[in-house]
Amino acid sequence: MASTATGANSDDARTIRFKSREHEEFFWEYLPRCRWMDTYHQALIYCLGISDDT
Repeated sequence: MASTATGANSDDARTIRFKSREHEEFFWEYLPRCRWMDTYHQALIYCLGISDDT
């Protein structure tokens, strides 16, 4: 079955795509403050950074 996800056929599936420069800066600033550096906490920081409220 072929994937319909945008960019699924790219060579580097580990690339993080940020909404804006501010989103990227938020991610890299707050990620080291997490107690654990696993994919779940990375996803949490990523999602928190997308919202303008946080």
